[in-house]
Formats: sequence, structure tokens, C-alpha cells
Amino acid sequence: MLYYPVMINHAVLHRNYTLGQKELRYLVMPQSFYPNLGERAVEIPYALEFLRANQKKKVLEVGNVMQGYTQIDVKNHKVIDKYEKGKNVTNTDIIGLKDVKKYDVVLSISTMEHVGYDEPKKERGKTTSAMIKMAKALKPGGIMLITVPLGYNPEIDDVVKKNKIKFYEMHFMKRVSALNSWAETTLEDALGRQYGVRWPAACAVAFLIYRA
Repeated sequence: MLYYPVMINHAVLHRNYTLGQKELRYLVMPQSFYPNLGERAVEIPYALEFLRANQKKKVLEVGNVMQGYTQIDVKNHKVIDKYEKGKNVTNTDIIGLKDVKKYDVVLSISTMEHVGYDEPKKERGKTTSAMIKMAKALKPGGIMLITVPLGYNPEIDDVVKKNKIKFYEMHFMKRVSALNSWAETTLEDALGRQYGVRWPAACAVAFLIYRA
């Protein structure tokens, strides 16, 4: 319990972070007694800003994440998740998606690192195939945001290092304190950090933007 007031103090003293020239406010959930929100503290505010910038557009979200933090427009925001059951969630594998060139926006928050890697049957190459499938779901001129921890799934690290999906923009953040402070960093520095080493969960996160 000693950590709970520390979390609140951290939220007051260090409210904002900068990513890709955007100043954003850390996600803080004071109703939780678990002080370490991990990478969600920086991923969710960026994703919310991304959705606000693309309001009223047709969205595909891979991995059921965002409706835990905001209300989604179920008419225009489709959520697919292979395993997680939930309201407005379609249980299907992204690899089998047939919605080619159908969406203005595709979004996936800390999900791709599990595809083909943490499943009951590991499938080498499935992570890459899933991201390619998501890119193909975009209409011409559409935009995709993927966030992933680095130092967890080697295939993800290789995709990012070699930019195999031809991302338009890539930004990287590293965790810099036990109080879950984050700072923008370089590709090389981010790739040198291992998941769960020194602090729980991700120690580096990639923010990947693709344009069709």
C-alpha cells in the first residue's frame, strides 16, 4: 500500500510526456491500487489522441483494449480479438479477416506481440503476416497505428529494426524510473531494452504508423 500515494504524487508532479512533438498527459487510474500501469500509461493517451484525430471514420481495432478506456462508436468501430470475450467484440483471428480495403483506420494496442508467439501453437511469421493483413484492411489513404513492447517477441523486434511493413512514422519510448516515467528515445536504444528487466512489463515501446 505504500506505493499508492507515491503513484498519486507522481501523477501530480509529472503529468505530461512528449512523443513525436506531441505533449500528452500520462494515463493515471487512481481507483486502482496497483500503481504501475506499465506501458499503458503512455500508449493509451497517444491512442486516444489518434482516435480523436480520426473521428467518425470507420475503425478496425485488433485486440480489445480501447473500450476499457473510452466509449466507442459501435457503428463505426469494429473490435476483433481471437480469445477475449466481451461486449461488441468479434472473436476471430486477424489472419482470417476478409475485410480488404474496408477501413479508414486500423488500431492495435500491445496485441501484435502475442500473435503467433503466445498462442497455444507458436507460428513463426504469423506476427508479420498479421500486420500485413491489417495494412491490407485499409482503404486508400487510410492510416494504421500499432503499439508494441520491444524486447519481448523477437519477430516484432526484427520487423521494427528492418521496417518490414514500410511504416510511415516510428516513435520509441523507454521507461526511465520506478515511478513509471517515460522518455522518447532512439530505435537503437529501444531495441537494446528487454521486457521485464529492471521493471515489470515493457521497458521500451514502439509506436508504428502506416499509411495506405
